[in-house]
Amino acid sequence: GVHMVADGRGGTAWVSAARVAQVLDNLLANAIDASPHGGTVAVRANGRELHVVDEGPGLAPAERERAFDRFWTTGKKHGSGLGLSIAKRLVELDGGTIELRVADTGGVDATVLY
Repeated sequence: GVHMVADGRGGTAWVSAARVAQVLDNLLANAIDASPHGGTVAVRANGRELHVVDEGPGLAPAERERAFDRFWTTGKKHGSGLGLSIAKRLVELDGGTIELRVADTGGVDATVLY
């Protein structure tokens, strides 16, 4: 019940393809869980940036700060609270950073920078 769109522009980053795939899998799972039925999840790659944007309710500033803590969840959906902490570690292994921004949609823009 969630639409997915992708937009990619060229760019090169020296990263592990397997790690990026796992990070993307975790970010997509969170975005799909947060999105309302009929909503859209957008994946955008631009240069060394990767964005996964949902149309969910978003996270309060305090929630965005804690979201990468192991076992922390919003309590709104299922999950163990490990996905984002694992994603953060995988991104850091490749020299990147990950953050959760407020999306123009009101949801979350999970942004990976390499």
